[in-house]
Amino acid sequence: MADLVAIIASDTHIQEFFSELPSLTYQYARYTDWFNPYLEKQLKIYGEGSQASNVKTLVDKIQTLLQVYEGYIAEKEGRVGVVAAEDKVIKCKPQPFVILRSGKNENYLDMQEKDGVVMSVSYVECEYVMSEPTG
Repeated sequence: MADLVAIIASDTHIQEFFSELPSLTYQYARYTDWFNPYLEKQLKIYGEGSQASNVKTLVDKIQTLLQVYEGYIAEKEGRVGVVAAEDKVIKCKPQPFVILRSGKNENYLDMQEKDGVVMSVSYVECEYVMSEPTG
């Protein structure tokens, strides 16, 4: 994780990419929103004992790098120098997800192999719906 955050903090183009990446669930607004809760949990789990100082040092390093990335997001959203209670909520449009239920699977074409490439054409009967999050 430290290497990933270091890469993110190193370049504004990479920061832009990660700031637009949707989260895996509706629990967060962006992909990177799970980083800080995860680090806090690691501090609680490993924050005491023989590894406490190593874990604390690593988490501090990662959080320092995350501040660079969060500063980029704040600048992008026009929140530079503004500290208010509503800044705790990240304003963004939730991404729609495809919700799929598949049915029977039929092969139209038997598997064919040529030069190490295997090809098969299948028909999958399914139902899907796009989620419509409201924010």
